[in-house]
Amino acid sequence: MENQDYRRKIEDVVKYNGPKSTLETLLEVYEKVKGEYRDVKGEYRDEVSIDGVRKVIYTVEDELKLLLSEINYSEKDISNLVATAQMWDLDEKGSKAFGAYVGSLITILTERNEAEGKRTIIKIDENRLDYLGYYCRKFDLVWFGVNKGDSVFAYAKDGNELYVERCEGDEFAECAGSNGGHVGKIIADRVDGNWFAIGARHVGKIRADIVNGKGFACGAGSRMGGYVGEISAVVVDGEGFASAAGSDSGHVDKIRANTVNGKGFAYYAGSFDGHVDEISADFVKGELFAGLAGWKDGRVDKISVGFVKGDRFAERAGCRSWYVGEISANFVKGDRFAALAGSNGAVKKIRANRVDGKYFAYDASAYGICVRKISEEAKATMNPCQRIKGLDAPVAIVIGDCAEEAEK
Repeated sequence: MENQDYRRKIEDVVKYNGPKSTLETLLEVYEKVKGEYRDVKGEYRDEVSIDGVRKVIYTVEDELKLLLSEINYSEKDISNLVATAQMWDLDEKGSKAFGAYVGSLITILTERNEAEGKRTIIKIDENRLDYLGYYCRKFDLVWFGVNKGDSVFAYAKDGNELYVERCEGDEFAECAGSNGGHVGKIIADRVDGNWFAIGARHVGKIRADIVNGKGFACGAGSRMGGYVGEISAVVVDGEGFASAAGSDSGHVDKIRANTVNGKGFAYYAGSFDGHVDEISADFVKGELFAGLAGWKDGRVDKISVGFVKGDRFAERAGCRSWYVGEISANFVKGDRFAALAGSNGAVKKIRANRVDGKYFAYDASAYGICVRKISEEAKATMNPCQRIKGLDAPVAIVIGDCAEEAEK
């Protein structure tokens, strides 16, 4: 349990991982501040609560600086402390308290090293603790071999890079870069968990090679002027990749994936007065890819894909919108591609090489709709009389060789 005899439990860890006195001192200091960290109240995704939690934690952190003023601990000492805590049985409050304590240790060490012109690189081979780095105010580079804890580095404020080789926990880096903070990169080789970087606010890049899980970067770069430069992955097997990213007055430059197996990729992206410059993929298998992207006063400059197998690709994209630029695809196999896109607004251009599916661009409002090859079934379900909303002008629909028309 949490109140067990630490000295007896950590004997072997100390023997192999570092100086006993430093590790014991860090544990003793934690005992002094643990109660204050445990009393922190406030929960997720509410700006007032987040700000309140930060103020309490930062107040404890000021006390911690005094307690540690004569202690010269290192990155290795932090790693040893985390390894020691793996043996504890912590409840949720205990996990948050210890996680916030580690975040404060990282912050203080980072500031000390910065003053000496040195980097702070924390290496943790395996983590099974929830909330590690909780509300960490400042970090340089934190590297994980395998992370199995949930909400690790949740609400971390400022840092250069979080890197994990394999992430098996949920909500890694949740809401990172929020409350005026900024994180340079959140990178993973492989994600086998859900909601990776969910709600991350100000981040330069969120990237993974392989994603097995739902909600990767969901809501990233959204809310109150949030910004993310790039959200990308090579292979995604899961729902909701980058859904609602760049929405609610936020901005994302680029959402990109090579292969996506799962519905809701970039669903609602750039909606509610948000902005996404580009959404693109090579192969998508799943419904609702970019559905409602740029919806309700949002903006998406470009949506493009090589091959889509799934219904409702870009359905209602740009609906009630300020601006949606080009929606393009090489081959779409599925119903309702761009149906009602630009309704109560307008899309600049909808184009495809081949469409197999009913209701292609049905009642879409666009300055031009161009498709080279289309199935008879899809052709029969198009609306040839649709008009550009707001201009009361007919939509230019070209079927066949439309290269010249597409450039107009």
